[in-house]
Amino acid sequence: MIYIVIALMAEAKPVVKYFSLKKDEDSHKFLVYSSDEITLVISGTGMLSSAVATSFLAGRYVADAESSPIINLGICGARKDYYPTGTLISCNKITDNQTGRSFYPDLMLSHNFPGRTQS
Repeated sequence: MIYIVIALMAEAKPVVKYFSLKKDEDSHKFLVYSSDEITLVISGTGMLSSAVATSFLAGRYVADAESSPIINLGICGARKDYYPTGTLISCNKITDNQTGRSFYPDLMLSHNFPGRTQS
């Protein structure tokens, strides 16, 4: 199972459509869409909303946290003129503007998409 956290419905619509995800009518705290292979939650914007939605998702849906990835997917305030629409970016550094603390995602993926340090 793959779990996805997305901030905005506008970001989620293409994913929901592509994977034919169905709305979970039993979820009232967050909008949740799922299939046999993917569960997606719409968190709302901001770090706190994302953290709460991820905790909700993990507590309610994740059966095996060791082998089930949770992916945060979104546009992250992307600039239209920097990368063409649809370009997949792998962030190797994320800096919290409020605290100045940097995080380095542990990505053990083989990929062919651009990496970019994000602040």
